[in-house]
Formats: sequence, C-alpha cells, structure tokens
Amino acid sequence: MADINNEHTVTGTLYSKITRTAEGKKPANMGKIYEFYYYIIEAPTRKTWTADGKEKVVEKKELIKFSLPMGMSPDDFDVTDHVEIRFSITGREWTNKQGEKDVINENKISHIKFADIKTDEGNVVRNPKKDDVFVPPTYKDEPEEESDLPFVWTILIGMGMLLPQAMGMIAT
Repeated sequence: MADINNEHTVTGTLYSKITRTAEGKKPANMGKIYEFYYYIIEAPTRKTWTADGKEKVVEKKELIKFSLPMGMSPDDFDVTDHVEIRFSITGREWTNKQGEKDVINENKISHIKFADIKTDEGNVVRNPKKDDVFVPPTYKDEPEEESDLPFVWTILIGMGMLLPQAMGMIAT
C-alpha cells in the first residue's frame, strides 16, 4: 500500500538479519570501515484470479530486504518477531566496472514497530512484546530547546546573578 510520499507498509516476520561492511575509498574516508544493516522480512502474499470459470488462489511467502536507517540498532528486533514496517523505495543509476549501466533499488525503513498478531480464528491480539516504535529523525524535525531548570532559575542564571555562586567562583 503506497501513499503520495512513496511510503509503503508491509507486515511480516523478521526472517534474518544481515550486516555488510565496506571500506571507504574516497580520500576523506580512505580506509574507514562502514557497517550497513539489513532486515529480511518474510511477508505472506495472496493472489486471487479467475480462470476457466474457477477462482484460483495462491498463497506464498515473499522475502523482502530492507535497509536500516542510521541510528537504529539491528538488535532492536529479534528474528521471528512479527513487525510492521513503513518504508520508501529509492533507486539510482549505477555503472559497474565493465561500464554497463544498471539501476539499484533499495527499501529504506522509515518506521518499524511490533505488529499485532492475527490468530487462525481471525482475531487480532496485541503483540506480547514491548510496544516500542522506532521513527528515525528527519530533516524536518526542529530541535526543541528545553531545560530541566525551573523558569525562575533559568532567568536568574541568564542574567548572571547565580552563575558565579553556582560555579563556586565567588567565595561566600
């Protein structure tokens, strides 16, 4: 299911995890080792069509590879966890060493959470795992300026009235 922002949703079971390493080749990062993490999700599909007056149904499992965003640990979810993933599909042109052009596509996770589980009877039950959700930051997020200090203390420190004493710079 896609929306206008090229976001899709899939629900399935975490089938496996992959870690790929690559060495930097540009002068600025020459020799630096980078790690890339991927989840392989097993997602059920159901195709129905009519042929020769009979309805045909094929159910099978698809394996789909997703790249994890920066800042997300591959250990946040375990193999066999039932998850719901929101992702976008990106693609770019690439030229191999033989000079042949190709297109590389990638499924990038933008949101992942534990999914509800549907029983054989068709009932939906909450996943017994914790209800954590990972949403990576986007460039649209503005940093919030918050302080643990009460408002009055913030004003006094800002005016410089308490700062010297608080820092132990003035003997009392």
